Amino acid sequence: MPLDSFSLEGRRRGNLRRSWRKTGEEGASFEVASGASLVPLMDDLKRISDDWLAHHAGGEKTFSLGHFDPAYVAEFPIAVVRQAGRIAAFATLWTTARRGAFSIDLMRYADDAPKDVMDFLFVELIAWGASEGYEAFEFGMAPLAGLDDRPLAPIMSRVGRLLFERGEDIYNFRGVRRYKDKYDPLWTSRYVAAARKWAIPILMADLGLLSAGGVAGLTGRGKKSEDRVSERRRAA
Repeated sequence: MPLDSFSLEGRRRGNLRRSWRKTGEEGASFEVASGASLVPLMDDLKRISDDWLAHHAGGEKTFSLGHFDPAYVAEFPIAVVRQAGRIAAFATLWTTARRGAFSIDLMRYADDAPKDVMDFLFVELIAWGASEGYEAFEFGMAPLAGLDDRPLAPIMSRVGRLLFERGEDIYNFRGVRRYKDKYDPLWTSRYVAAARKWAIPILMADLGLLSAGGVAGLTGRGKKSEDRVSERRRAA
């Protein structure tokens, strides 16, 4: 997403603008920390990461994303949102020397963080990138989004679309695309090639499994989903 074209003005960005403003009015603040300034933050970052993992399906991805290891996390600048002085959310940043584009790796937030804390983080992060001279923010991929499911579409396209719509136990395909679309990024297609077309569904399943953190991550995803259902039933 080109940073010079991003704005919170207009009806289309109304919900995003209100979320950002409301979170700020509730006392949220934003900063980017790096190097030695990360040392006193690391225990709080780990606590938030552990809590986040405990309440979300699956475990650390380790393939499609990094994982929380203090030595790894300390290698990057970190965007931090504080609420009443306490860290409420953070994201590790991938920056570039030429400042063409930057992106994020890990994103985690506390259980008691404001409802729209991640929207606040993204808006503030985009403004930070522009002030630092970056040209664009890279939102990453939205796997399997945009495939045709019309009757005359290629069979592989229709299989991929089915996985996009029904594969939530493997990866949150639809949610990722829907969330990123709020910022109107310029989507560019990426392709997977195989020697035989019938190998592509297997490749897609393998990629989904890797993105979910392997078999262990997928097993954890199902278990935590059942736990959340049980919690809702007990609450009712």
